[in-house]
Amino acid sequence: MPEKLFLLMPLVKWVRGTIEKMNVVRSKELKDWKVCWLQMYMELGGKSCKHLTGKDGSGDKRCPMDAAYGLWRLGRIKGSGKSLGQTLKQVDESYGPNAVYAVLVLDLLEKNPTAIDWNQDAMWCSVRDSYRRDLGKEAAGTAQGALQIALGLFSEKQIVPTG
Repeated sequence: MPEKLFLLMPLVKWVRGTIEKMNVVRSKELKDWKVCWLQMYMELGGKSCKHLTGKDGSGDKRCPMDAAYGLWRLGRIKGSGKSLGQTLKQVDESYGPNAVYAVLVLDLLEKNPTAIDWNQDAMWCSVRDSYRRDLGKEAAGTAQGALQIALGLFSEKQIVPTG
């Protein structure tokens, strides 16, 4: 079965490669994650046009990058270390809303494995409702990549279960 693609890149190779690069530079800092994330994207054949247009290319998109970073820092991706076990509020404060969205997707999938078969609009609606209920804040209007990152890693069995 072929690996899940995200922004036309093999998702697991992109995330795992980024984690390996972070291990080499011995950092857990977001600024280094951004560099490693984009380097891995380029190594996988991605093209960034930022230097030409001043606008972000696919590999520069913050939402999926921040979601993957948050899951890695929280220990939710296999092989990424000890789980930090933070509350959603702490995740939001430390890693931002995209990390929270990714955690909420994983929580939904762990509680209801058949949710993997939902369409993404229905899943995003559930995540937005949880975000609003649990944090008392309005979520983004669209998933922007955090949902796809969490779904892809979950379906590729790259997620550490919480239970």
